[in-house]
Amino acid sequence: MTKIIKKIIIAFLLLPSACIVYKKKILFHLIHSPRCLFGNLIKENNQINKRGILYNAIVFYPYCIGIKIYHLGFLAFCKLCIKKIYSLIIIKNNTSKYNYSKENLGNITSAKPLPPISLKTLIRLIENNDIKVVSFDIFDTLLTRPIIKDPREIFYLIAERINKKYNLNFINIRWDVEKQMKDPYATINDIYKYIQNKYKIPYYIIEEIKQEELQCEYTLLQARQDMLKLCQVAHSLGKRIIATSDMYIPSKFLLKILHDKGFKDIEKVYVSSEFKARKTDNGALFDIVIENEKINKNSILHIGDNYISDVIMPLKKGISAIHYPSICQQCKEYGGDIYQILVNIAEKSPLYGLVLGQSLEYCFDKSKSSPTNLDRCSTISEFGNLILAPLATILTIKSISIAKLNNYSHIYYASRDGWLPYQIHKAIEKYIDSPEAIYFQAGRRAYFPFLIEGSFLEYVLKNTIKDKQSLTIADIIKTYFQDDSNYLLTKLNKNEQETIFFNNILDTTHIIKKIDSDILHILNNKRENALLYYNSIFSSKEKNSLIFDIGYSGSISLALSRILKKPIDKLYCWQTAKNIKLDVQYKTKTFTLMTQDNNYVPFNLVLEELFSPCSGGTIGFSENGQPIHENIKITTEMLNTLEQLHNQCIEYAINTMKRFSNYANYLSNSETSLTLKICKQLFQTKPLTNRSIFKSIIFPDPIYLCEDLTLEQKLDFSLQHSTSFSATGFEDNKNILHPQDLCYKYFNTRVAIHIHIFNSAIAQEIASYLFNIPVEFDLFITYVNKEDINFLTKIFNKNIISHLKYVNFILTPNRGRDVAPWIIGTAAVQNNYDLFCHAHTKESKHFIWGQTWRRYLLDNLFRPESFNCILAAFSQNTKLGMLFPKIFPKVKEAMTLNNSNLGTCTIDEYNFIKKILKQMKMSPNYARSEQFFSSGTMFWYRPQALKPLFTCGLSYEDFPQEPIGIDGSLAHALERIPPVICKRLDYEISSLTLFQPTLSS
Repeated sequence: MTKIIKKIIIAFLLLPSACIVYKKKILFHLIHSPRCLFGNLIKENNQINKRGILYNAIVFYPYCIGIKIYHLGFLAFCKLCIKKIYSLIIIKNNTSKYNYSKENLGNITSAKPLPPISLKTLIRLIENNDIKVVSFDIFDTLLTRPIIKDPREIFYLIAERINKKYNLNFINIRWDVEKQMKDPYATINDIYKYIQNKYKIPYYIIEEIKQEELQCEYTLLQARQDMLKLCQVAHSLGKRIIATSDMYIPSKFLLKILHDKGFKDIEKVYVSSEFKARKTDNGALFDIVIENEKINKNSILHIGDNYISDVIMPLKKGISAIHYPSICQQCKEYGGDIYQILVNIAEKSPLYGLVLGQSLEYCFDKSKSSPTNLDRCSTISEFGNLILAPLATILTIKSISIAKLNNYSHIYYASRDGWLPYQIHKAIEKYIDSPEAIYFQAGRRAYFPFLIEGSFLEYVLKNTIKDKQSLTIADIIKTYFQDDSNYLLTKLNKNEQETIFFNNILDTTHIIKKIDSDILHILNNKRENALLYYNSIFSSKEKNSLIFDIGYSGSISLALSRILKKPIDKLYCWQTAKNIKLDVQYKTKTFTLMTQDNNYVPFNLVLEELFSPCSGGTIGFSENGQPIHENIKITTEMLNTLEQLHNQCIEYAINTMKRFSNYANYLSNSETSLTLKICKQLFQTKPLTNRSIFKSIIFPDPIYLCEDLTLEQKLDFSLQHSTSFSATGFEDNKNILHPQDLCYKYFNTRVAIHIHIFNSAIAQEIASYLFNIPVEFDLFITYVNKEDINFLTKIFNKNIISHLKYVNFILTPNRGRDVAPWIIGTAAVQNNYDLFCHAHTKESKHFIWGQTWRRYLLDNLFRPESFNCILAAFSQNTKLGMLFPKIFPKVKEAMTLNNSNLGTCTIDEYNFIKKILKQMKMSPNYARSEQFFSSGTMFWYRPQALKPLFTCGLSYEDFPQEPIGIDGSLAHALERIPPVICKRLDYEISSLTLFQPTLSS
């Protein structure tokens, strides 16, 4: 009886829509086949769309209600209505009775987000013999679009092709059509019929645009690799594989896409628009799946990215369901602050957003190695995926597009920073019509003779930027003349060579005049050799030649124009006012590839160095016109880093061309300067220790820099920092250990403790901490006053300290504070232990909180609760090299006031650090990311992790006699060095704090 009533209600509700569809034939269908009439209306209707108020009230809304009742049942429909009313009226006005403010939560660390379910676990799920059918959601689960937030972002690519051709605004026309129609079951034919009627667009144009949209979907959709593997496993296990989607695209077309993209084992696709039932209609589409598959619902496993439609709804129907998050969901979850920046970029430049959307797939379509926070750029590969590869790809496509549009037959890529774009150009030229790419040697030191308009002296005075206070005449001659410098310097005596170039210009002028004729002769030879080389590279048939260079001042164009006697046009990322003037003066052109932004410094250095090959710059040409390169020290790490990065960028570019296919040309309209927003976020706004990925990149620049700095240091010295701790390890949460991170299982460990006693009055306090050490340990006491030994032997012995095995007292000179006695006095015994601690009777009388600082350090090093955590940490992580409490708040406050580009060290400490690192045969470069140390010099460590410190040959005589002040000495430099050694020996460093300081004093 209830079924008959349900059918009558549905027929009554659908009758107005049936009249609209069948018109004059309605009576015939009602008399002869009423069941088919309403069945076909439910399944195949293409005309019931939302229109005017009266039409909607009589036809559209009753039709929608009838469809809902058909799928849900009358009672379920009533329940759904009640729930919706309740949620709108009651829940909206309800406020939470719980207050989860930070104040109420206290000092509790946030849990790390859980990773998505692994492929291994999914395979185990489908191996269950009860599972016969595996169902997948399609979009964002099996197939991905290169988007950041909204699937409609791909419409911008279609618009590039459609708008000019038909004088339309495709985005305005297409963006909200589904919302306007208010028909949840509209097909793509319905959508474009609605557009045709609303905008009066001819049918043949509508058909072409519709096919363009389908083609764009087909082109951009890409298989998720884990899902591809899962389908293959499911098929090998004999499971039937189907797919379901709330979508307007036809099932046949979707099945073809799936098969073509690798999902060849999917047998059936269920699409909401064809069955007039959606997954979100309380799981109505799953009812159809169960009915059509003719299988027990308990035998189906569904996997999808939408928590409501792909998990809650199938579970309601008795179907097992697993949530597998989309790339966008993962990006939102793990994207940190970068995610919102990417969203903003996609809004401002949707085409570039598509490229960056592809980058997110590179980041997150790897279940085993997906990042947990995009704000942390911990490897050069992550930087390549998110920034360099998409940027280099689009810059190259832009260059090709500009060259073609302006009829240039070649693009000449200038060394060194044209290397990567040239390689990308060569890699993608088979996918895109492009001018010929030529890589040529250039560099200020190679062509500077053509930039000299007066004398060599005048040129140097105008163009030397680096530290002028220390440059000698010999330095200048070596910088500009390299191989010829020895000949020139033989003409000058030692005093003349060592004269400071910019100190007294009259003296300098007098000295340079002695070798004027020799300089002129060398310059003329350089010009002849350069002319020979460049004539062999550039085509004489070209009226204007086009070169690619990062930028900025136009010197390369000026030099080449003078060499080749013709205009040299430029593809620059950025340009200066000087270049604009030169263009006017010499009738050359500059095509800027990025929007002019005066804040590109120092990120221009990142492009210059990472676009470059691993070789020295061109410093001149031989007599037969062959380039001469400077010899630079290239480490294996630098070579591997650049090679990996370049290969990654080339592969990315090729994959971009394959994926975007015929649409790739349109990517040239991307606003690539928005990349700077990501760079600034990663390396300046929230730097963490991200700059450390550049620590191996060292390209000398003798014209501009006296010192060979890493790319990391160049960023350190160029960027503004809010405090002395910005971009240091102190502000990087990955360096912090928490007790809840540790499992309390540890093995027998040979433990030793070193205590330096300067003030014996504090010895009792130190001993009271050692009373409670819960394991056996050896003790080494260094002291500076002979008279103290009497008391020290009484308090530091086995009878007093229960777990003390062995004690050794060492008298030392009063030099180097606690550091020298520790390094020199205990060097011989370090190899005998697995774990060592260094501490001392720290007073810090110059601070009123000195005693509180000492007790804070000792509490976190020696109290039983702290010691157990420390021992657990070292046992749990064999790569942990050092562990110490986080910096004392008052010390951090004091150090914050001394903000400089050197971070948390003074210039004297910086110079000492470089000297000691050299003494240990390590790179002397010391960047902000390496600045994470125990302020107060008390810590636990593995002796093997600090071995160079004890074997580098330091002696007491290296340390000055007291007093030495509160900073700037060798002892203070050595406070900062141990963690650096740890990291360079591939050990980790962490802070662990159990007890907060009491700052009442």
